[in-house]
Amino acid sequence: MAIQSTTKRMVAMLTAGSLLALTAAGCTTTSSGESDKAAGNASETEQNKGIKTVSILMYSDYGKMPGPSDKQIQYVTEKTGISIKAETLPWNGGTDFTKGLNVKMAANELPDLFLPKGVEDTLLKQGALLALDDLLPKYAPTLYQTIPKDVWDSIRANSPDGKIYFIPRVNLYPRYTSLIRKDWLDKVNLKVPTTKDEYVAVLKAFRDQDPNGNGKADEIPTSGRELGRWMDQLFLMYGVATIEGYPVWDVYNNELTYSAVTSNMKEAIKFAHELYKEKLLDNETFLNKEQTWKAKVQQDKIGSWYHVTDGIQKFFNENLSKVNPNANIVGMAVPKVDGFQGFTPNWQINSMQWAIPKSSKNAVEAMKLLEFYAKPENRDFVLFGIEGEHHEVKDGKKKLLPVSPDMTYLIGSELYPIITKEQITKTIQDSYEPKIAQMMIDAMTVAEKDGKTIAGNGIPTSIYDGYPDIQAHKLYQEYMSKIIVGDWPIEKFDEFVQKWKSSGGDEVTKRAREWYAKKKK
Repeated sequence: MAIQSTTKRMVAMLTAGSLLALTAAGCTTTSSGESDKAAGNASETEQNKGIKTVSILMYSDYGKMPGPSDKQIQYVTEKTGISIKAETLPWNGGTDFTKGLNVKMAANELPDLFLPKGVEDTLLKQGALLALDDLLPKYAPTLYQTIPKDVWDSIRANSPDGKIYFIPRVNLYPRYTSLIRKDWLDKVNLKVPTTKDEYVAVLKAFRDQDPNGNGKADEIPTSGRELGRWMDQLFLMYGVATIEGYPVWDVYNNELTYSAVTSNMKEAIKFAHELYKEKLLDNETFLNKEQTWKAKVQQDKIGSWYHVTDGIQKFFNENLSKVNPNANIVGMAVPKVDGFQGFTPNWQINSMQWAIPKSSKNAVEAMKLLEFYAKPENRDFVLFGIEGEHHEVKDGKKKLLPVSPDMTYLIGSELYPIITKEQITKTIQDSYEPKIAQMMIDAMTVAEKDGKTIAGNGIPTSIYDGYPDIQAHKLYQEYMSKIIVGDWPIEKFDEFVQKWKSSGGDEVTKRAREWYAKKKK
């Protein structure tokens, strides 16, 4: 499932003007920032002091890894008596990273903490991982208690023996929302819509009343991207569980079901087709590449769309405000549709962030290290690192410094793999001017009101073993797009459901429901 992956530098640490969603292998490792000689000397000194070193492995896209003489590593060692040896493998779309991990696995050289990206199922089948059920509550109680029980239940349900083998990357803030141009609404004398009928009326006004004020009929009421991406609001109105345009698993008629094959989806597609026919939905939606779509928003052309709350400035408003200084993007609660329960999805489990191999001799220290980063009193250090190296203090407030090639990567956000609303709010406030920060925080507040955690949160990719096309949503995307643009009638939806079921959907559904039953025990 192509859901946005992990977060670089605490949601890119939201460095001033840089709010990126996190993403995550090569037979050779890259250096950690200091020479081998310096590392050897530091290690020898630490051994003389009785300091244990926890080795961690990430991927090289993170940036320059800190060596043993780095101030942030020294600070951690001073507070915990534990040092960190950080190394990386190249990412290259995941291919090189997986290769590198396989080499380390074969050589029995896995570090104490490592990102298990791409080899999770292999590690479980080989029995290569240490169960963390006893270690977490004993040595990392803050981390253990901060992650919701439902998330741990999902992690346990993913393993063959019901134990915890992975520490997940968890988003505990309202990450997604429907967005709308408030300044366009003001131009057409309408309020933020709360119902389907009001939303359609707004889209028609956007189409007909020149809200961008350039005298041209170039406004696009709402838009999405190829494969039906990022127009989730049209589906969420009908209670269809989607993440970034991909149907996901939720409970329908009291059973866990792939949302694409529900009657809810049929009604949502019918609605989207009506919008497309009336040119209320961008007629180039299924041709829009990512940059083309974003450019339309940035060029003051699109009135309503769907995206991540913490990316509003970076992805859209930063350039849009140069075209239209009065642009005002606000969050929009999912419009109500009679007979359906709409919602904004909360997909809490982003990825499996950390695992510990059975071969580790420092598992307890690894847990203690994670606990240090999880404690609230260390949160400023996690977010801002070392003054002069990662941040500066202006007017009594810490401000992250722009990322540069010489700056060592601030690894705190990876070692505390939980992003809460409080954290993201604080980071936004410390990274943007008040007006911009408030715009994003307000959007999160709107998203939170109709937020709902998806029942299939954390479902393992192993349910798709043998059925890659179903995992890739290929059949759904073909039928959905052709029905919306009018090439096929809505009656073809029933054909899609039957074809999906007979081509492996029934077997995948059986596996998904077995996982869910295990999770709910």
